[in-house]
Amino acid sequence: MNIEFINKALAQHPAGKQDIVIQQQYGFGVFNTLGDLTNILLPLAFSIAGMMIVFYFLIAAFEMITSQGDKAHIVSARAKIYHSLIGIILLLLLYLVVRFILFDVLKLTSFNFI
Repeated sequence: MNIEFINKALAQHPAGKQDIVIQQQYGFGVFNTLGDLTNILLPLAFSIAGMMIVFYFLIAAFEMITSQGDKAHIVSARAKIYHSLIGIILLLLLYLVVRFILFDVLKLTSFNFI
């Protein structure tokens, strides 16, 4: 019974190719590693999400100011304000979860996450 295939199934690098980067293997363009890609995408995604929440809050505040006592507009604006506050809380929780996963679970020390 020959079980030599087990050594090949352990995802070992071929001899002499220890520095294989994602750019050469998968063609990610200017990103050499997956860490380079996430260093750009994660802060960008959190910034865009934060700006969208603030913009939604400003729309709700403007709707509240211009409601002129109309109860339907006030209820709609109040719901938008609650939704934007829930969005901020969820975004902060997601930020903490991502930081926990990256730094505590994956032990990434050179990750440039704000």
